[in-house]
Amino acid sequence: MPIKQQKSRSSRKKELRFAENRVDKITELLVSQTAIVRARRASRASAETDNALLVRICDSRRRAMDYLLRVQAFC
Repeated sequence: MPIKQQKSRSSRKKELRFAENRVDKITELLVSQTAIVRARRASRASAETDNALLVRICDSRRRAMDYLLRVQAFC
């Protein structure tokens, strides 16, 4: 098995910034979509598609946070 080369410090910092920005963007998306869903719930009874959308966004945020924590461990 080949030995994995270590990344340079600047490369790890860049990866960390990318991970942080991704979490921030997904969090902003989740907040805005939650507000939209709340506004739409007043006008209609079925919320299955809205809930499915929020679940997908939450799952994306969870995966982004997992990645961020893995990257932070190496910085």
